[in-house]
Amino acid sequence: MKEFIRNLWTRSILRGIHYGDRHSRFDQLYRIEDPWHMNNDAEKFRFEETNRLIRANFGPLQSLLEIGCGEGHQTSKLAELCSNIYALDISSRAVERAKQRCPTANLGVGDLFSAPILKGLHRFDLVVACEVLYYMSDVPTTLARMQQLGRSCFVTYVSDQHEHLAAPLAQMPNRQTAEFTHKEVLWHAVWWSVESTPKLA
Repeated sequence: MKEFIRNLWTRSILRGIHYGDRHSRFDQLYRIEDPWHMNNDAEKFRFEETNRLIRANFGPLQSLLEIGCGEGHQTSKLAELCSNIYALDISSRAVERAKQRCPTANLGVGDLFSAPILKGLHRFDLVVACEVLYYMSDVPTTLARMQQLGRSCFVTYVSDQHEHLAAPLAQMPNRQTAEFTHKEVLWHAVWWSVESTPKLA
């Protein structure tokens, strides 16, 4: 019964949240721990596949930025790929838990346009946005900002969002794609290198 109520509350918070920048909803969501059930088999598989693709296509990295790190479940896996991992989330509650899970990571609160942690930094080798583009009101602008912040970019999203995200991601330069599946869940991965070098804002 307790789990049923938890899931009902979570669905209520998430209703209408897609493509809307509804930041306050996320801080509400993190009143409970692990609202996304990140410890289940499907998510663990996604983490492993993401790391495999990044390792195969980018090799060892000096620096990586994760957008929308939540409580740091995937951050702890991405940290295996680089010397210096940075991660941010708009929920201060989530970031506090991520700090406990990933004590050596550079973690900050805010979005990719205004987070204080980004001030004064050089470009990252890779900027990663896994399962977060659904919550941005302006996907093309978000992708453009990722390209400002990183020499290369990597995105994953679940297949039921393909009609919303395929078109803006198709505009990315030199993009490569892959798919991976766990039982009935299909994910898309898209990555690309940034040719130009715009200055950080």
